[in-house]
Amino acid sequence: MDGPESPGPKAASRLIKRYANRKLYDTVERRFTSIGDIRDLVREGVDVVVVDHSTGEDRTAETLGQALGRERGNGGLALNMLEELIRAPERLSRVLSADRKDAEELRELRDEVRALSKVLDDLLAPGDDTTKVD
Repeated sequence: MDGPESPGPKAASRLIKRYANRKLYDTVERRFTSIGDIRDLVREGVDVVVVDHSTGEDRTAETLGQALGRERGNGGLALNMLEELIRAPERLSRVLSADRKDAEELRELRDEVRALSKVLDDLLAPGDDTTKVD
């Protein structure tokens, strides 16, 4: 299936259908599932797409928001985080941008250290006769 694909779930995405009664159906596991199960899938690195069974409308953001909001066993951290996201999206954007910049600088430094390490290894390699005096 090479070539352009139609918009929609990625090939590796897990399709979850949301029914009018708010039940969630996992099309891979072929069973009804829960918000908690969806949260666990996302934590495991699975891309999840939630669509309304009747209309085909994408309900992923709404469902993942519910998953965050229901995680209350950690002292309300998720609720506080959601509130902060709503209150200060530009601040969050700046922080994420700074994190990306820092990560890029670290990758560049790593590459420089690798290059310097190779130069040192070449200079100190056994059997190097460049320092031998005849």
